[in-house]
Amino acid sequence: MNINFQANPISKKQAQFLNQKLVNANYVDIICHSLTDEDAMASAKAIQWYLKKQHTPQRIILNHGEDTWGYPHKGRILDTAVSELPKERPDTVLCIDFSSTSRISKNVIDYIKQAKKIFCIDHHEDGDIVPDIHPITRSLSQKEIDALPITNIYVDTSAKSCSGIVMRLFKTLGITPPVRIWQQLFCGMTDDLRKNHCIKYNETLNPIKLELMNKDQYTSDLYSAIESELFPKEREVVVKHLNVLANLSPDEMKFKESLPTRMKKTAKLGYVVIPDGDKEWANLGGDNKKTSAIMGNFRLNALENNPELDSVAVFYPVKDAYRISIHSKNNNVLKLFDYVKEKFNPDLQAGGHENRGGGYVQSLAPHICEKWVNEILKGAEEFYK
Repeated sequence: MNINFQANPISKKQAQFLNQKLVNANYVDIICHSLTDEDAMASAKAIQWYLKKQHTPQRIILNHGEDTWGYPHKGRILDTAVSELPKERPDTVLCIDFSSTSRISKNVIDYIKQAKKIFCIDHHEDGDIVPDIHPITRSLSQKEIDALPITNIYVDTSAKSCSGIVMRLFKTLGITPPVRIWQQLFCGMTDDLRKNHCIKYNETLNPIKLELMNKDQYTSDLYSAIESELFPKEREVVVKHLNVLANLSPDEMKFKESLPTRMKKTAKLGYVVIPDGDKEWANLGGDNKKTSAIMGNFRLNALENNPELDSVAVFYPVKDAYRISIHSKNNNVLKLFDYVKEKFNPDLQAGGHENRGGGYVQSLAPHICEKWVNEILKGAEEFYK
């Protein structure tokens, strides 16, 4: 596999350090963020495959991951949406695709903090799992990469997906995974690149590289490299899996068509509020792969069709929390969240990328949810003015 590693490879000493620590652990809990997405699941499954190959005891701990790529209903996976966390103190935890406590529930935070050793592989910049996270924030030369200190926490915010970091880790270690792992990493990378406005697929499922991708030659090269590892039919399986909007029921289509009519605006923010108890939402099964895809598609289309808007958000209930998911065309998501924290709610649990992110309040009580929504809306009104 020939990859241009000017786009922040993992140094050999860092890769070997992570490899040695994880492979020789007594037990590794590979932990994904809440509402586990394709990128987190793909990265976790790839690491799990490798540790299993090395005979290292491991399991994946995720949340609401039934719909994600390669999710098995048996095996070494614990879903905190349906099962309790173990009572014993964990030996080693690997946080994958997150490094911020804002992306996991309190019980998982407490579980991680008890671990004898904490490791992390991530591409988000808002890390606080441990106090000494120093993310890589730009493309570095090989010499600069090699000069970086070895650390348990490897965070590269210049990467467009965690799957891309795991792929580079494998390459540095000389690991060649089987086709199913390539498919999973391709799936995770594709999903995050779509969410980050880098690619889209046309009606015949052919990829179209968008302006952001064309400006990022390193990410483009990396994506082309992983595409080349798969035959067209193997890639098509992944793209069909991600193309959930092509197979909506009449009720799902009705929900999709209703979102633009439900959108309200404040300053440069467009938003939809789905209250707890919404019958249409409940009838669709609440937050799941299809409703999530519908809401994501709505946010992107709303930005494209409303040039006066900077960001579009949807507020919606999940099992035991109330959430926001937001897209921005001007990379203001984290700045907006920081403004809300500074002016209205210092305890706001929210983060993500500059152009998309999410957050939650751990309650479905109407007065708490309403106050939380209003704090964000008031913050957006002031921030965008």
